[in-house]
Amino acid sequence: MAKQIVIVGASSGIGFEMARQCLEQGYNVVGISRNEGLLATLPGVKWMQKDVVSDGLTAEELPSVIDGLVYCPGSIVLKPFRSISAAQFTDDFAINVLGAVNAVKASLEGLKKAAS
Repeated sequence: MAKQIVIVGASSGIGFEMARQCLEQGYNVVGISRNEGLLATLPGVKWMQKDVVSDGLTAEELPSVIDGLVYCPGSIVLKPFRSISAAQFTDDFAINVLGAVNAVKASLEGLKKAAS
């Protein structure tokens, strides 16, 4: 049976390349992103439209067994620290940390099943 890989942020950049390579290796890929982007060019990816920060994510939406979880969304404001607003810092923290926490929490049961 093919392994199940969940990739959050799969519509472009590193996430897209991960999805492409996983498909090449015969894995089943669930790509989660706010928009479909380049995933439309990859037949075989099960795409889920979701913003893991604001929409949340539940275990019921994911495969029952998850062999791998990849979290690729990311943001960083590249300014001198004194110039970063609280809102910019909060937005970056939400994407880089809270979104990852949401994805891991939703994936835990599926990841445990794959490990057993």
